[in-house]
Amino acid sequence: MLIGNLRKLMTIMMQRLLKVYRFRFVWVLIIIAFSISCSTFSEKDRYVKLRRSVERYASDIRWGRYDAAVSFIAKREGQASTVGAGRFEEIRVTGYEMAPGELTRNNEKASITVTFAYYDTRSGRLQTLADVQHWWYNESLSRWFLDGDLPDFLNVGHSAR
Repeated sequence: MLIGNLRKLMTIMMQRLLKVYRFRFVWVLIIIAFSISCSTFSEKDRYVKLRRSVERYASDIRWGRYDAAVSFIAKREGQASTVGAGRFEEIRVTGYEMAPGELTRNNEKASITVTFAYYDTRSGRLQTLADVQHWWYNESLSRWFLDGDLPDFLNVGHSAR
């Protein structure tokens, strides 16, 4: 009889422990699922911000808004941009095309190639320039910056179209 009562007592205690820990386990699963979903959302958000930044930068170059394009440039080492907007007086950008880029594993850096089509008024020819851009994410500002300069259309080897 004593053993029977002990078994009942142990069974009741185990059931109560399982209820308590089951409740905690469910909360742990909810917290883990929420963390994973937030992480995934954060990664997607960064990728969307990158694509928008590259698109706006390329569009600014395309339409001659060089001062606006410069606002995307911030070198990681803090050096100033060496290619000024005044160098575009002889260039008319006619279009651009973005290739799929590569993001680092932690989504803090990306390399994207943008091919600009432009008209060089000196030669009278339509040419292209493949601009390999290295972007980096500033966590505190929640935005992407180009670690480079404005495209140097005049001093790079070109391919005629």
